[in-house]
Amino acid sequence: MHDEQLDHVVIKVTSLEQASKNFTQLGFLVTQGGSHGFTHNALIVFKDNTYIELLAVRGRLLGWALRLSHLVGLLQLIAGTRTDIYKRLLPWVGAKPGPLDWCIRVKNIERTILHWTQHGLECLESKSFQRELPDGGTADWFLGGCATQSLPFVLQDISAHTIRVPRMESAHPNGATGLRCVLVKAKKSPKLHSRLRSMFKSAPS
Repeated sequence: MHDEQLDHVVIKVTSLEQASKNFTQLGFLVTQGGSHGFTHNALIVFKDNTYIELLAVRGRLLGWALRLSHLVGLLQLIAGTRTDIYKRLLPWVGAKPGPLDWCIRVKNIERTILHWTQHGLECLESKSFQRELPDGGTADWFLGGCATQSLPFVLQDISAHTIRVPRMESAHPNGATGLRCVLVKAKKSPKLHSRLRSMFKSAPS
């Protein structure tokens, strides 16, 4: 049975404060998400439990240093030594502003990764993650996924889903209710379509 569902998309921003103001002016309700490692984020949560993650490096000087490391290939070199999900995540912190990645949520990440591997997809080892929340609490989850950037990474909540993604208290002023689809740019579209079909074939329950 399928248990995958779109969870969120990630957008890299230079300044979390400025990006939050910009999206608020566009009619979205923006909620501060918290911090994890070098980064902090804000969430635009929708009625269907999908959300947009605005992600920024904590500190302008650190952001410039990581961006330079990305431009000279250092982050990619470090990421290339990894076999876990950090292989995919490390380049995020040095990436230029704009859309970064997309995530699906599952009930059992190891079963999902096994299913994908059995269908010929190169998958990365899952790791646990934690975000410090503005109220002092923490949200915990597992991340795993494919090495290929055009394919989604995958998340399984450890703590309650509503701790990581707060419920909507009111509607967005612009009327937005959810994320309906993700557009993925790929050089070889037929190959991408084939991989996506393999990912979402029914897996044994």
